[in-house]
Amino acid sequence: MHRGSEEQSMPTRFPALPLLLALLAPVAGAGEPSARDLLAAADAAIAELRSLRYDVETEVRGPLAAHLPALRGTVTIVAPAEPGGRHRLRVDVEAAAPGGGTGRRVVASDGTAVTSLDYAARQYLRMPLPAGEALLNAVSAALVRPLAAPDRLSRERKAVRVTELPEETIAGVPCRGVEVEYATDGGTARWFFAVSDRLPRRVERRLGAGEQTSAIVTTLTRIETPAAGVDDAECFAPRRPEGFSEAGDRKPTRRDAGLLPVGSEAPDFTLPRAGGGEVRLRDLRGRVVVLDFWATWCGPCRAAMPAVQRLHERYRGRPVAVFGVNCFERSANADPVAFMRERGLTYPLLLGGSAVAAERYKVTGIPAFYLIGPDGRILYSAAGFSEALEAEIVRQIDAALAAASQPATASAPLRPADPAAAPE
Repeated sequence: MHRGSEEQSMPTRFPALPLLLALLAPVAGAGEPSARDLLAAADAAIAELRSLRYDVETEVRGPLAAHLPALRGTVTIVAPAEPGGRHRLRVDVEAAAPGGGTGRRVVASDGTAVTSLDYAARQYLRMPLPAGEALLNAVSAALVRPLAAPDRLSRERKAVRVTELPEETIAGVPCRGVEVEYATDGGTARWFFAVSDRLPRRVERRLGAGEQTSAIVTTLTRIETPAAGVDDAECFAPRRPEGFSEAGDRKPTRRDAGLLPVGSEAPDFTLPRAGGGEVRLRDLRGRVVVLDFWATWCGPCRAAMPAVQRLHERYRGRPVAVFGVNCFERSANADPVAFMRERGLTYPLLLGGSAVAAERYKVTGIPAFYLIGPDGRILYSAAGFSEALEAEIVRQIDAALAAASQPATASAPLRPADPAAAPE
């Protein structure tokens, strides 16, 4: 009897082991599918929005806190009525500068142009899209991009890694969170979505590594959907207030950032060019050279890149060479070549420029621009990016070409052997 009982019990015990393993297996890998499911649910919730308004507060942590303002105010977003249209939006915030002082900033888009009101400088500027997108840079921390973009959370859903975070309560709202590692630049962000409506309540964008890590934290509260008052056209295309000047009426000012002085000789360098070959500055004598020092993690750098592309196209076939110089990357996974390719940018890219930027050209903040004349001397330098910078660089280039008795309309074929003239 004892033997028979044992024989009967064995079939009962061992089938239970695979069942137990089958139950445990999903638990071991539950974080990834669950996190991606949360992003999919949030993406679907955003797709259903016709309009919304939220109160916003941003905080900058780490080294960037000394350079970027904290923002507090209201954001209004209206989805396009037709597929393929642009969102209308309005960002109305108070900006607290790192060194003290506050100022109101309004940036609004009616889907055809972007209007900027800088109350501290009493300046008004309106630029047609897509060029006007650069005006949003000043308030980008307050604008949660997936809420106002046709691709919504597609970038987050394509991240190389998505990890579920412990639940948190944000401003009294229970939230589930995920951490994403982006494929293009290796940066990371933490997203927290309300359990109730799956809309974002906090975004933490992390930049850098180790002691250089910074974070831009955007917190959303009092979300109103649908939003009231979105039929007022002036909300998204504000008029110029009395006493405000057109920003273009003023000559651009250069921020003193310790860059090399105008008139000094530009330090020579040799850097590898994306796609093969090298570029040596000395070999470009006889041309005007534009250098844009940039990094993939830098928001103002990204805002400036369409302007650099336009410079490249404007002076194509003329004695002008435009280069992006990648430098100061904060992640080993950063891929500047893919970054430019994904954005349709075709101007030449120089790699590994950190030492050249810091040691030879005294670059301490990016983006930084240098304009070098045909004689190898510095004609112009600027740190940061503003709406008027492109026009100022064009003016400087045209003046340099005229001074060298090479009118800007003349065609000067580039030497095929020159790396700057290699086919794209």
